[in-house]
Amino acid sequence: MPIHSELQQLLTALPAIDLETITIEDLRAAANTPFPSVGSPEPKLAATEDRQVDTPHGSLTVRIHRPLSAGPTPTVMFFHGGGWTVGSPAAVSPLTERLSAYLGAVVVSGSYRLAPEHRFPAAYDDAYFLTRWAADHLDSLGGLPDAFVVAGESAGGNLAAAVALALREENILAGQLLLNPATNLSLDRRDTESYRADPDPGLTAINVEWSVQSYLGSDQSTDWRASPACAENLTGAPTALVSTAGNDPLRDDGLAYATKLAAAGVTAEAINFPDMIHGTASQAPVVTSANDALVQTCVKFRALMGWPEPMPHK
Repeated sequence: MPIHSELQQLLTALPAIDLETITIEDLRAAANTPFPSVGSPEPKLAATEDRQVDTPHGSLTVRIHRPLSAGPTPTVMFFHGGGWTVGSPAAVSPLTERLSAYLGAVVVSGSYRLAPEHRFPAAYDDAYFLTRWAADHLDSLGGLPDAFVVAGESAGGNLAAAVALALREENILAGQLLLNPATNLSLDRRDTESYRADPDPGLTAINVEWSVQSYLGSDQSTDWRASPACAENLTGAPTALVSTAGNDPLRDDGLAYATKLAAAGVTAEAINFPDMIHGTASQAPVVTSANDALVQTCVKFRALMGWPEPMPHK
């Protein structure tokens, strides 16, 4: 599909990155620079704070956004993207601020150990721990006990989907919001039409291969913690919305995962934006059309979860 003209301008303005020559330190420095909020105004929130959470593997940062809505609200445990190798809660704060405002929810944005220094299952283990931590602290976070969901974008969507499967028997999670998720890190990922087409100048198939190798230390895994789509049984997973982009090489995996969830009896829907590219949600602060897509996604997810409309946030 043709890429939206606004995104074409953004891609032209971004510097090219050569994964064969750039150091991981320089790559992380570039990724940790948040997009400026020029495409849509920053929403108003009640508060934002950072906390340190002690885990079995050291301290992790969470950034907590509180919406203007009064009283207990839904709570979202969110994990950032970045191919499991880059990113932080601070870097995605322009996105998570919008999620808090558009969903009318407390958003807990979590960090996790990054590859290649910390390979699978380190990131999964951290995501699982932080989700359990947030569930245990819903009262102090200001969250409703029956409206706790997990969410993530790209690599973070992979972690969110895996955590949702891990916790399905405990009734901790009411839902999952997966934004351009990487759901299949087996070799089957290469067989989809969207992957073979390689339509996204920002996330090419080469980028995907580099990220998977960095995270796994190999080119594939069928372990459901790395590849939720490879789980033998998805029955009992929480309600899901999977958001995809027409020009994303991961598009077909995301759509297939929503279909597989629905076939297992899970309430699951997909929403696709034909002229968008990978990382649509993260582009919301700088590209108006991407922000429109994020708003639509949040409206659909609120309706799926039965959440009320948020208070005005402009």
